[in-house]
Amino acid sequence: GLKGNPYNESSPIVEVEYVQSGIPLPAAIYTTRTDGSDAVLKRYRDFLAELFVSVGTSPAQAEKQAREVVTLESRLARSHDTVAHLEKRRLPQLQAKYPNVPWAKFADKYQLPAATVYQVYHPAYYDTLNKLLKTVPLSVWKQKAKADYLLFNAPRLSNKTARQHFELFEITVRKAEKTYSREDQARELMENFYSAVNLADVSGDIFARSVLGKEDKAKMNQMAEHIRRVFLSRLGQNRWLSPQAKAKAIRKLQAMIFKVGYPKKTAGESLLFTPDNYAKNYALLYAERQKAYLLSLGKPKPRGQWQRNQWSIAGSYQSETNSFEIVSGLLQPPFFQKGADDAVLYGTVGSIIAHEITHGLDNNGKDYNETGVKENWWTAADTLNFNKLTQPLAEQFSSYLVMDNTYLNGKITLGENIADLVGLQVAYEAFTQSSQFRDNKNIDGFTPTQRFLIAFAQQWRSKYTDQILKEYFLSDVHPPDNLRVNGTLSNFEPFYKSFNVQPAHALYRPQLVRIW
Repeated sequence: GLKGNPYNESSPIVEVEYVQSGIPLPAAIYTTRTDGSDAVLKRYRDFLAELFVSVGTSPAQAEKQAREVVTLESRLARSHDTVAHLEKRRLPQLQAKYPNVPWAKFADKYQLPAATVYQVYHPAYYDTLNKLLKTVPLSVWKQKAKADYLLFNAPRLSNKTARQHFELFEITVRKAEKTYSREDQARELMENFYSAVNLADVSGDIFARSVLGKEDKAKMNQMAEHIRRVFLSRLGQNRWLSPQAKAKAIRKLQAMIFKVGYPKKTAGESLLFTPDNYAKNYALLYAERQKAYLLSLGKPKPRGQWQRNQWSIAGSYQSETNSFEIVSGLLQPPFFQKGADDAVLYGTVGSIIAHEITHGLDNNGKDYNETGVKENWWTAADTLNFNKLTQPLAEQFSSYLVMDNTYLNGKITLGENIADLVGLQVAYEAFTQSSQFRDNKNIDGFTPTQRFLIAFAQQWRSKYTDQILKEYFLSDVHPPDNLRVNGTLSNFEPFYKSFNVQPAHALYRPQLVRIW
C-alpha cells in the first residue's frame, strides 16, 4: 500500500502515502456472497491454483494454497472502505498504533527522513492488517506473497496465461468490451507515458530525435532563453505590481525550468534488455522505475521530470514545479518548421514558449513560489490592479458569438487569453532584436513583421464540427482557435501598423489591452 505523490501541489516534498491494498479483486466480490461473486471467486481461485502448479507445486497443494490465499484476502477485504479517512502520523506514532507492521523497515529501506509525515488514508485497513500479521501463520503470508508475484507477472508469461489473466480481470471483473490482444499489450507498454511502468520515454526518445535534431533543439533552447531575458526586462519595467511582488515575479522567472524538445537522458536507456524474455525485461524496467520512484519519497519534488510523452502535440506549464515543457510532437509544422526564418519561428513556437511562461505569473501562477510551493506572493492591491487590467479582455471575449445564440465565456477563458496576448507581445519583442528584423528585407513579398503575424495565425488553423465546437467552448479553458488569432491580434499594435488596420475594419479596437 506504499505510494508516493511527486506532484502534490501543497507540499515541497514527495509525500509518503499508505493506502489500502492486498486484494486483486473488488472488495464486494469477497464480501457479498451471491451466485455471481461466488462464481468469480471460484474462477479466481482456480486461476491461482494453475499459477502455483506452473511453478512446481503439486495440484493438491496448489488448490490448498489458493484457498488459503483467498481466505486471507477475504479477511482483508472486509476492512476496505470506499472513503479515504486520512490520518497524518510520524514513525513513532505508527509504530505505537500498528506495532506488527514493519514501518521502520520501510523507512530504512527507502531512506525516509526521520521527520517524514506519513499520510495514512485507510486506518481501518491497517487496524485489520496489524491484527492479521499477528494471527495468520507465516506460511500463509508466504503463499500470499507468491500469489501476488505470480499475478503481477501473469500478463507477461505464456500466451495462455496472459489470456486467462485478461479474461478474468478485464472481461469478467471489469466488464471490458474488448478482446485480449498481445499486440495491444505491447502497444500499451510502448505508448502509455502515464503508466508507472512503460517504455514511452525510450520509444518517445527515438521519435523525438527523428523529428528534432540536436541543432534544432539547441536553437529552441536559445530562443527560450532569449524570450526569458525579454520577459525579465518587461517585468523590471512593470508599474502595477508592488515592489515585493515584482521581486518575487523576477525570482520566479529566473528559477523557471525550461524543458524543450526532449530530455538529455531517458530513464530506460541504460537497461540491458534481452530479445527473448519479455518477463525478465519487464522486471528490469519495473525495478528501475520502482527504485527511482521510492527513493524520491520524502525528498524535494523532481522539478526537472517530464510529464508528457514525446509525441504529444502539446506544451504546458506546471505550477507545482515552476517548469514548462514543449515536447517534440509539437515541434513540427505548423508550430515549428525546420530551417524556417526567425519571423516564422518566433511567431509560432516562440509565442507558445512565451505563452507558457506567462502562466507562471498570472492569477493562477501567483499562488506558487519559485520552487513550486503553494504561496500567494501578490498583495491585495496587486490582485485589484490585475483584475482592472484584465477585465476588458474578459469582456472582449465574452462578446464573441461562437454558434447559434451562444457567446463565449470570457471569464473562463481569461487565463488562456492573457497568455496568448502576452505570449505574442513578448515573442515579438524578442524577434525585433534579431538580425532579420533589423535588416527589414521582404521575403515572398512580406515584411518581417507581416511574416511573424502570418505564422502566428497559421499555427492555429483548425476545423470543428458543430458538436465538437459546442463541447469545446462549454468545457475548455481555451477559446476556439479562430478567436485565439483574431481576438489576440486585435489587441496587438504591430498588427495595426503592419496591415494598416483602420476603424472600419472588423478587428479594429479603439482601446488595446496591455498587461505585462
